[in-house]
Amino acid sequence: MLPDHTMTILRMFRLSAVTALAGMASLTFSSCASPVKSVAKRNVDGRTFDAPAYRPTNPRAVRVKASVNNHAVYVMEGNKPLLVTPASFGAPEHGTPLGNHTAYARIRNKRSMSYGKYPMPFWVEFKPGYGFHGGWVHAVNKSHGCVRLPWNVAPKFWELVPLGTPMSILPNQPEDATIGKNIPRLNDAAAPEWPQNVLWTDRVFHITDGKKIFAD
Repeated sequence: MLPDHTMTILRMFRLSAVTALAGMASLTFSSCASPVKSVAKRNVDGRTFDAPAYRPTNPRAVRVKASVNNHAVYVMEGNKPLLVTPASFGAPEHGTPLGNHTAYARIRNKRSMSYGKYPMPFWVEFKPGYGFHGGWVHAVNKSHGCVRLPWNVAPKFWELVPLGTPMSILPNQPEDATIGKNIPRLNDAAAPEWPQNVLWTDRVFHITDGKKIFAD
């Protein structure tokens, strides 16, 4: 029997799949297309997407597992998922560093020093110049090496991942076949940018203020 919150996560992803399939029902597929591929490529708006997060019983037991090929991040406490979310990793020419890492720096209101001072809220660094942060999540990996999390999910990741948290970033993770099997796919490629008076002011760091962090 799976824990209640694990079942909640799985039900949420199944519901997302059903909703996405309904939205695509009017599309005409080519002869080489398949329903499975259609679900895998479903697009959910990253500006409104959210995922439930759960408080750890033992914060010291929290681990982050990231799957580059499944475009997914799992925050785990042992075998218990605390947060499961789609994510975007580095493009092939800017690959996200693989291996075992540790969260060693956190900056809530960070701006990039390399890419025009673009906002990278809820920054959690695991290697110099590389971190998890809120941002636009695309259907394919196309960041410069960082791990982008959905805007509404990044604050939850921040709360769950203190300094010293172990992180495993690999091409694939065992969770891909279970809790990550039906994870929603975001495609913010066509999403409108935040208004200029938000993007280039401190307002961009507060767009998620007031939203509930934990589901329990």
